[in-house]
Amino acid sequence: MEEYKNHAFTLLTIHNSVAPINTLPIEIFQKILVNVPSKSFWCDALWMLSLGSVCRQWRAVLSTTPEYWVRGLHTVMDSIFYDRYSDEDIAHGRNIFLTRSAPCPLEVSMDYSSDDLGPGWDAFEAHYDRVTVLEVMPMNEIDLDCVFDAMTVSEKGMKRLERLQVDGRNVKGLMNYTLPWEAQDLPCLGCLEITGRLFCREITVPSLHTVILTSPPRDIGSLPHLLRALENCPALAILRLELAHKDDTFQNKTPKRGLNLPKLRNLAVSGGLSDVRCFLTVLTFPSTTLVELDVLDTGNEQDKGLVLTNVLPRSLSIFGAHQMIDGVDRLCFHSKPQPRSEDERAVVCMRASVRGKERLHISPAFWLHSAEHFLQFLKLFRACRVTELALDLRHATSDMDAEFWAKFFTALPDVVRLQLLSPTANSESRAMKRDMAECYLASCGVPHAVPEDALVDFICRIAPPRSAVSLAWVLPCVDPSDPSRLDELGDVHGVLAGHADSEYIVLRRLELYLMAPDPDPSGQQAFDVTEVCGLDGMPLRMIDGLLIPGLDPDLEDAAEVVVFGSSTFEGFRVANDDHDEFDVDGIDDDPMEIEDD
Repeated sequence: MEEYKNHAFTLLTIHNSVAPINTLPIEIFQKILVNVPSKSFWCDALWMLSLGSVCRQWRAVLSTTPEYWVRGLHTVMDSIFYDRYSDEDIAHGRNIFLTRSAPCPLEVSMDYSSDDLGPGWDAFEAHYDRVTVLEVMPMNEIDLDCVFDAMTVSEKGMKRLERLQVDGRNVKGLMNYTLPWEAQDLPCLGCLEITGRLFCREITVPSLHTVILTSPPRDIGSLPHLLRALENCPALAILRLELAHKDDTFQNKTPKRGLNLPKLRNLAVSGGLSDVRCFLTVLTFPSTTLVELDVLDTGNEQDKGLVLTNVLPRSLSIFGAHQMIDGVDRLCFHSKPQPRSEDERAVVCMRASVRGKERLHISPAFWLHSAEHFLQFLKLFRACRVTELALDLRHATSDMDAEFWAKFFTALPDVVRLQLLSPTANSESRAMKRDMAECYLASCGVPHAVPEDALVDFICRIAPPRSAVSLAWVLPCVDPSDPSRLDELGDVHGVLAGHADSEYIVLRRLELYLMAPDPDPSGQQAFDVTEVCGLDGMPLRMIDGLLIPGLDPDLEDAAEVVVFGSSTFEGFRVANDDHDEFDVDGIDDDPMEIEDD
C-alpha cells in the first residue's frame, strides 16, 4: 500500500507542477497558438475556426493573435475549401482570416485567380497594401490581367510587394502578351520569379536583387531584349535563367553591346552550348562568387566533347584565365558509372572552388572520349595553383593508365591533398585508384619541370617537392553483411609500402572512408558518413567493433590516421541535390585523431 501511495504522490506532484493552459500568461498562450497552424491535411479552415469555440478566453486570445490567422491563411486559399462549403460560409470564413490577420504582412499563394475557381482578387482588395509575397499560377490571359491589375492598377496596389512568383506555363499566347506595370508601381520588389517569356524591361524595378526566369525557356534570339531588361536592375545579385536550345538559329551571332552586372553574386544558366557561350560572352560579372552551368546536347563533333572549353569566351589569351576559373585552388571531378554501350561516352562533371567556397559548377564539363581529352581540359587551369583535387570517376577509358596519370599529376604540380572518392568495388575502379595514388605520391616526391613538349600548354615553372601531403581514400565494403571484407585495404597497403622509403614525401594525413559498394548507381547523389575513430592510440583501428588490422607498419611516417564509417552502414545520409557528388570535404573536419608516435 505504501508503494502505491508513493506512486500517487509522485503523479500528483507532477500534475501540480504543470500549469493549466488557462492559467498561462496571455503572451505565452499566444506563442503556443501561433505554432498551431500547419500545412498538414488535418489543418483546415473549419478546424482552425473551431478553436475559438473552446471557451471565451480562447476566443478572446485568438481574436487578438494576428500571427495565428496569417499562418493559417493557406486554409482559405485551398481549392478544397471552396468545394466543401457554401458561398456564404466561404465568404464569411475568408473574411475572418483576412481581418483578424491584420496588420501582419500577407503571403498569398494561389494556383488560380478566376472568381469561379477560387477566392478571386476581390477578396483581397482591402488588404493589397499588406501583401509582401505573391505566388500565382494563372490559367489564361484573363487571369494574368487580374494579377497585374491587382498589383498596380487598383487604388491601393501592392506597394509593399517584395517577392513575386508568376508561373505562366498554362497560359497560351504568351509570346504576344505585354505586362502592364511600371517601375514606380512596385518600389519594394526584390525577388521576381517569372516565366522567361514574360520578362522584359517594362517590368523591372531598381530594387530587384533576384531574377529567376522559369519554363518555358527563353529564346536566345531575344538576348538583346533580355540585356536591356537586366540593365535596368542595378542591384541584381542573383540571376537564374533557362535558354531555349536552338544552336543553329543564333550560332556565331553576338550582340554588339555587352552588359556589366557589378553586384551579381550568383549566376545559373541552362541551355545549348552555343547559347550559353553567347550569353557569357556579352556578360561581365566581376563580383560573382558562384556560376552554375547546365549545358544541354553536348558531346558532338562540333564541340569535341570539351564543353567548358567551348562555353568560355574565345577571347582569352594563351595564359589567361576567365573570371570564372581565375584563382581556383580546388577541383572536383565526378562521372557517371560505366556507359551502357560502347558508343556512349562517360560524362564528367566538375566543381571548382576558391578558398573553400565553390566558384563554378558545370554539368557536363567534358565527355571522356579519351585520356587526351582529360589533359586538354586541364589546360584551362594552367594559370591556377590547384592544391586540392577530388576524383570520383566511375569509368575510365582504355588509355587512362599509369602513364596517363603521371602526366596528369605533372600538370597539377601544387596538389597537396588528393581525395579518391569512387565507392565502386569493381576491378577497374580499384586499379584506377591505385594508379592515381601511386602516380600522385610519385609526383610529390621529387622536384620536376613541366615537360618541354607541353610548355605551350602549361605554365613553365619548376614544381618543388611537396614534403607534407594528405590522402583520402574511400574503401567500399565488398559484402555489407560482412563489413570485415575490405579488400581494397590491401591496395592502400601496397601503395603506401611502395613509397615508405621516399626521400622527400611525408604523408601528413591518411583518411579512410568505409562505404557500402555502389551506394548510388547513378553516380549523381551526395553521401555523408558517420565518423568513428579509436581513442586508445593503438596501431589497430576499431570501427564500431570492426577491426582494421596492420595499418601501422606502412604508416610510420603518417602523422595522422583517421577512419570514418559504420559497420552497419546506417550512418549514410543521402542528400537531395541530384547533381552533388560524394565529397569528403563536406564532412565535419573535427575528428578524434590517432597520432602515430
